[in-house]
Amino acid sequence: MRRSARWLIGAIAASQTADVVTTVVSLRRGLREGNPLLAAGLAINPAAAFAVKLLIAAAMILLALTLSRPRLALAAMLAVSLVGPVGNLVALA
Repeated sequence: MRRSARWLIGAIAASQTADVVTTVVSLRRGLREGNPLLAAGLAINPAAAFAVKLLIAAAMILLALTLSRPRLALAAMLAVSLVGPVGNLVALA
């Protein structure tokens, strides 16, 4: 695996972690989860909901690595995965 792919995977993992952390902070400050599926999961079992979210991200990374242009897929995943934490930070500001 190329160094750029490893960097992208690390950045996606960091972004997903930042999304979980900023979501928890946002919820504790009275904001609402914007994703209805995650919101439903959080209402039932927050730890399980976040675990499923991170497992889905891991599965998507593994799927991207099987594609003919994995770095392009990983770059697109990184762009999409930054939406959550950036949105949370804007909402918290």
